[in-house]
Amino acid sequence: MRSTDTKQTHYSMLLICEGTHTEPNFLALMIEDFKETGIIDFATTIKPKPTISPSDDVLDLNRGKEKRKKRLLKNTTQEQQEIENTDFFPGEQPLNWVKGGIDNLKVYDEVWVFFDKDGHPKAKEAFEMARITEIDGKKINIAFSSRCFEYYLLLHFEPLYRAFEKSECNGKNYSKGERKSKTVSYYCMTDRAVEGKACNGDV
Repeated sequence: MRSTDTKQTHYSMLLICEGTHTEPNFLALMIEDFKETGIIDFATTIKPKPTISPSDDVLDLNRGKEKRKKRLLKNTTQEQQEIENTDFFPGEQPLNWVKGGIDNLKVYDEVWVFFDKDGHPKAKEAFEMARITEIDGKKINIAFSSRCFEYYLLLHFEPLYRAFEKSECNGKNYSKGERKSKTVSYYCMTDRAVEGKACNGDV
């Protein structure tokens, strides 16, 4: 996201997400943190709407020299379900999200569309439409993940020194009469793939 010439209250930004949970919620928290620290100061709208909401409890965290409060967040399950069942931008993906963004270029100063590779049927057309379409001197910005958005998040949690395949699916085996489980790999996209369990890279 651009930060130049945007620190003004009349500036507005729209973020359109492919997912209904991870992307909207992560972006909402990131933007909130940016506003609290004074990095940005303008209106932002996220679609689909984030479903996390602050609880009444807070934790005091000591992050080096700086003490900050981290809010505990909870997900509103019913609202999340309603959002997942709503088609906000009908049409073939990801062209539908780009078209939705273009429709909002007259309303917002800056529009971003977030989507993964996912074998979408109209990916090439979506990029081309974003490239050639300009309204009032503004164009659509695409934040594209060649794996998935969660892959980007994973790389920020711990040092990783290996490549990930397109899909690395795991499951859980539960012992009879016990609540304890053991994580097992389905070895997707390998000659060890578990029949009926492996997704063959479709996830």
